[in-house]
Amino acid sequence: VERDARRAAVLERRLQEAGVPAGVVTGDATAELLLPDQRFDRVLLDAPCSGIGILGRHAEARWRKRPDDGERLAATQRAMLERLAPHLHPGGSLVYAVCSTDPREGVEVVESFLRTHDFTRGFVPATFAPFLTAAGDVLVPPGIDGRDGFYVARLEKRL
Repeated sequence: VERDARRAAVLERRLQEAGVPAGVVTGDATAELLLPDQRFDRVLLDAPCSGIGILGRHAEARWRKRPDDGERLAATQRAMLERLAPHLHPGGSLVYAVCSTDPREGVEVVESFLRTHDFTRGFVPATFAPFLTAAGDVLVPPGIDGRDGFYVARLEKRL
């Protein structure tokens, strides 16, 4: 689900070129856009976030940040998870990702979701081992080897 029609078209073209069978829906992911019985094996939720993990590349963005960004955006992130969770097949995976290292947008959103839904943390590939948190999520601090900062959690719907 992509709000921006131009980005959705680019994503659709790139998926097709890569031979990846996927559906792209244009609209607001906090609204009910999918059919009630529509299910997916895998979902990537690259949620809108404060973007504090990419300030190294976009230093000017720091002047547009507000102290309440993490808290305000976490509400949107939670709403998106709520809308998408019922559309995942049992045993399916949902990858939640934000380009932020703010715990309000990362681990706190995921922990809250896991407390109220029949999901568990899933396996993360060994490639990310240096960045695994104690809970098994990926947290990359910004600036290490020129990398952006981000948080990723793989969630699996219980059978």
